Amino acid sequence: PDFIFHHIPSATVDVGLQEFGYVKSYDAETGFTTYSVNGIPDTAYSPVINNTGAVDELQSGDFSYTLTDSENAIIIGYSGNDNAVNFPAEIDSHTVIAIGADGFTISTGEAESIVIPDTVEYIANSAFKGNSALKHVSFSENLKIIEAQAFKDCSVKEVVLPNVVYVGEGAFENCLPNNIFIPSTLKNIPEKMFFEDKGSTSSCLTEVIISEGVKSIGPDAFNYEYKHKDYGNSFSLTLPSSLDYIGDRAFYYAGIRGELVLPDNINVLSEYAFAYNKLSSVS
Repeated sequence: PDFIFHHIPSATVDVGLQEFGYVKSYDAETGFTTYSVNGIPDTAYSPVINNTGAVDELQSGDFSYTLTDSENAIIIGYSGNDNAVNFPAEIDSHTVIAIGADGFTISTGEAESIVIPDTVEYIANSAFKGNSALKHVSFSENLKIIEAQAFKDCSVKEVVLPNVVYVGEGAFENCLPNNIFIPSTLKNIPEKMFFEDKGSTSSCLTEVIISEGVKSIGPDAFNYEYKHKDYGNSFSLTLPSSLDYIGDRAFYYAGIRGELVLPDNINVLSEYAFAYNKLSSVS
C-alpha cells in the first residue's frame, strides 16, 4: 500500500511539478504512486513498511512518526495539548522531512498555531483536516508539496505560501483566510483551493496576491459564495500577465471590487468566473 501519496486514478504528470523537475505518477498495476526528481526516482517519502503491511509507528514525546527507507522521519501523530505546536526539525536524530501520511490525520486539539520546520518539504493529504481551532500556520521555507485537503475545515486566517510547486484540490477548503499569497512557483492554483461552503460570518477575503508566473486558476478556487452573499468586505484584485486559464466560478462571490483588468494571455475565461462581485468595470 501507498502510505504517503494518495492514489490518483490514472497515470498522471502534474505540470507544476514537471516544470521544476518533479514528476508524480500512478502505476495502476502495482498500486503505487511514484515520485521522481529530474528523472531520478526519489524514495525520500517512501516509508518503512513492516511485514504486516503496516507503517512502523514510533513515538517520541508527544509526536509519533515513521521512518523512510533513507532514515528520515515523517510525523504522523501528535498527542499533546499545547496551544502552540512546534513540529521538530529532528526527532530521535532523524531529520523530519514530511508531515502526515496517507490514512493519518494529525489532531492538534485546541492548538491555535503550528510551526512547520524548514526541513519539511511535503505535507500529506488530509494531514491537518478538521482542526477547527487552528488559525495560524508558519510554513516551512522549503515546502514543495501540499496535498489535497491538507488543511480542510481548519480556520487558518493567513495563507502565505513559500515556494511550493504543487497544491492539491481543496487544500484550504473552508479555512476562510483573510489574506492569501500565491508564489510564482505554483503554476496551477487547484480546484477548490479556498472554496467555502459553510456559510460562516466570521471571516472574509481582504487581500489576494497572485504572483507573476501563475498560469491557471482552477474551478471554485476562491469561491466564497456562502460567505459573501451579503457582499461582506471587499478587495481589489490584480491578475498576473502570465495567467491564461480561469476556471468556472473561480472567484464566485469573492468580494472583488473596482476595476478588473484581464491579462492579454487569457485563453479560457470560464462561466461565472467573476459572478456576483462588486466590479465597476472589466477590461
